[in-house]
Amino acid sequence: MRTSKYTALSFLPLNLFVQLSKGANMYFILITFMQLVDVISISNGKAAMLPPLVFVISLSMIKDAYEDYQRHKSDDKENDDTAHVYDPQTRAFKDCDWHNIRVGQIVKVTENKFFPADLLLIHSSGIEGISYVETKNLDGETNLKHKSAPKELTSVFDAPSKFNTFSSGHLNCEAPNNQIYKFDGNMILPDVCQNKGGDDEPLANRGRIPLSNDNIVLRGMSLRNTEVVYGLAVYTGPETKIQQNT
Repeated sequence: MRTSKYTALSFLPLNLFVQLSKGANMYFILITFMQLVDVISISNGKAAMLPPLVFVISLSMIKDAYEDYQRHKSDDKENDDTAHVYDPQTRAFKDCDWHNIRVGQIVKVTENKFFPADLLLIHSSGIEGISYVETKNLDGETNLKHKSAPKELTSVFDAPSKFNTFSSGHLNCEAPNNQIYKFDGNMILPDVCQNKGGDDEPLANRGRIPLSNDNIVLRGMSLRNTEVVYGLAVYTGPETKIQQNT
């Protein structure tokens, strides 16, 4: 995740370009050049406007540098935050920095913690797989919204010990986008959901679980009034919907 605009090498040329592109600064630069022309100058050919212009631009660059430095600090703090990721080899959860989370990993989130990536809910400690989230960081709303894991998944993955069966599944979804209220996709788990729909279900649809926005929690949301949830990472880092919006 990166919200900063500049790096140490790119700051000077990029920010200088930004400053010189501002309408007010362009106007005073033009006045400065006109002051150098003796015929029309009222300052005897001297760029009297140059010192205050340089002072204003320098002050703006210092302000932008400070603000971007604060963004870097905030990014580093968030990217280095700790999440709990399922390890298929040890069949247990291990600590992992947010920036190391990869698509397809199972993440455990406890109450009052923030979601480190856009996750597909696969299990919740709430009744019937329901969990409650706060979306204040996304849309400013403080009222809680409910999300739920698909019933087919909560019945299959009712314990972390069964998460290893995900090795045989596939998640199909739309490309990363900035639509925080929309998600279309499906999950195919032929080995564990092969009887879904019964004998009347078309062969191509067996084991296919439809997914919607109600099943997705986004990075930036926080878990409320729910002890613990488990989710499958769908979008991470710059591909998360909050970053796409930024």
